[in-house]
Amino acid sequence: MRYEELTADPAGELQRICDFLELDFEPQMLEYGDTTQGAFTKGLGDWKDKVRSGSVQPGRELPKADEVPELLLDISRKWGYLDDEDTAGAAGAGEREGAAAT
Repeated sequence: MRYEELTADPAGELQRICDFLELDFEPQMLEYGDTTQGAFTKGLGDWKDKVRSGSVQPGRELPKADEVPELLLDISRKWGYLDDEDTAGAAGAGEREGAAAT
């Protein structure tokens, strides 16, 4: 499971996790808290508005291959976020930028 899949389809992904763990899925699992249970402590975990909402919120769009820093291309490919074609084009773009700077 990826974070992006969880934020895109919280109920579906949580159902898959429950199935894998042989647990019953309950819709209340998606409501992980409300803000009346106490204050979030700044600096401990994520205390931003998305977390304060008490339910899973949509994630942001992933960057395109040419927007991924060259240093992260290999790990992005290994984790399945980019395929070899994506990284070849992006790596070439990074090399061209480096050549232009010299």
